[in-house]
Amino acid sequence: MPKEVDLNEEWSSTRISVFLQVTGYTVGMIAITAGGGYYLDQYLDTFPTLFIIGLVVGFPLTQLLIFKKIKKYTQTKAK
Repeated sequence: MPKEVDLNEEWSSTRISVFLQVTGYTVGMIAITAGGGYYLDQYLDTFPTLFIIGLVVGFPLTQLLIFKKIKKYTQTKAK
């Protein structure tokens, strides 16, 4: 019989690692989308339109990325 994995115990034991990963994903994605918007704004002379759009779009994209990573993590640990 396979050994049961307690997801709550394993998740809480790595909470600092998870916190740092989530923070890194959030900062990275927002830097990419807002930074790209900022540079496009400078090029097109439309500041701050694309910069704000980059900020608004970056956060949901980050949440989707984190959701997919957590879903994959829980599926592999549950097996």
